[in-house]
Amino acid sequence: MNKQSIKKLLNVFRLQSSFKNIFSDNVIDNSITSNLTIELLGPSGIGKTTFHAEAKKQLEYSWNHKYITNSIHELNKDPDLEDFYLLLIKSKIDNIFKRYSDLDRCIKLISFMSKRIREDKVLFCSESLEKSGWFLDDSLCHNFTKELVQIIENKQCSTIALENFFNRRNFILLELDTDQIISNLYNRNKSKKGALNDYISLYGENKMRENLIENIQIKRRLAKLSQNYGAHKYELDINGSLDETLLRFKKIEKNIVENKLSNKKS
Repeated sequence: MNKQSIKKLLNVFRLQSSFKNIFSDNVIDNSITSNLTIELLGPSGIGKTTFHAEAKKQLEYSWNHKYITNSIHELNKDPDLEDFYLLLIKSKIDNIFKRYSDLDRCIKLISFMSKRIREDKVLFCSESLEKSGWFLDDSLCHNFTKELVQIIENKQCSTIALENFFNRRNFILLELDTDQIISNLYNRNKSKKGALNDYISLYGENKMRENLIENIQIKRRLAKLSQNYGAHKYELDINGSLDETLLRFKKIEKNIVENKLSNKKS
């Protein structure tokens, strides 16, 4: 699929058209966390959404959650980032069609992934991030891990583009026992059978376990590689009690803010 075809596809999903209605107006304004993101990384079933819901109640500082802002005025034009997002969605589309033969599933996945691209572009190419930091559980990097690793390792874009993309991101790599993740996926299978993320129905347990191990490894790979381009990586074991896990999370949050303030002084 050539670049012109991808651009047409992006326009179909309004990635380069109107950015209204992505965000709501109730964006928090907090200079302490501005120009920072905290993004949870971990395989499907590890409990990112559940943990995010609990953790955002315990935050020491003010962060926006999910994609809730709409006060978008004008997007900053960054040619390096424009090309990077284009490369990213092209890589994702190619990988989707290589992996799945069900056209309906492919279309749904492309639509979902296109929305993630659009949200990330609005966040990083507008004034939203300059007002306040964002704490995300379903970020672009979580959904495009494989493609990001491919782009970095195959040297498919400039160092400047990678630095512009990664240098405000803080990744928290969640760690959980594999059997517990499988158990979580079975629970999802019971409540959301047939959903896009119902991997038990899609693969069965044996294949799912293989994919899970691969997914864990590639998340770790991305977190490590991204540090070369300005991102920060933190690890959080969530096997223990929720209270203990939240205490460790708050220490990470404090560390992220202190690093920013320290770098500002220097």
